[in-house]
Amino acid sequence: MWTPTLDVQNCLRNKYVFDPDSGIVSHARTGKEAGGPTDAGYRHIRVIVPEHGVNTLVKTHRLAWFLYHGTWPTEEIDHRDNDGQNNRIDNLRLATRQQNVRNVRKQAMYDGVPTTSGFKGVHWAKREGKWQARIVVDRKQIHLGTFDDETEAAEAYRVASCRYFGEFVPDGSVASSRG
Repeated sequence: MWTPTLDVQNCLRNKYVFDPDSGIVSHARTGKEAGGPTDAGYRHIRVIVPEHGVNTLVKTHRLAWFLYHGTWPTEEIDHRDNDGQNNRIDNLRLATRQQNVRNVRKQAMYDGVPTTSGFKGVHWAKREGKWQARIVVDRKQIHLGTFDDETEAAEAYRVASCRYFGEFVPDGSVASSRG
């Protein structure tokens, strides 16, 4: 991750303004919103500071965090609601890589094939003819049980994810088209 020098950070404070309620970073001179969307569902800004030899893309949420808190983030920034376009300050939080990947919704597809369940941590076990729930904690898979009903398996996953992941439990346990 790129970390700007203190001189570049001072330039960034003069070039951009951040509205914490809307989550929008704008050019200080024109008032126009800076940057644009990425293919990955986030926003980024081309930061150019020629006097310091800087010409790089910066994720908008990292710049927003810096402009609001006054220090460049040393960890990843997690979007609480999983919406990479929502950079309101109350939606952003510092996270380790492990915490950030925990707060991910269920993928609707895996390798181009629809998943068997719409719930994260739940899959159809053909051999048993039942739904199974499992969770991965510290790279270890934990079997949570086998269930007749898909929603019971989803509830077992929800309870376990609250226990193991705390505040980094994703809001949506149902598959989304974004994945």
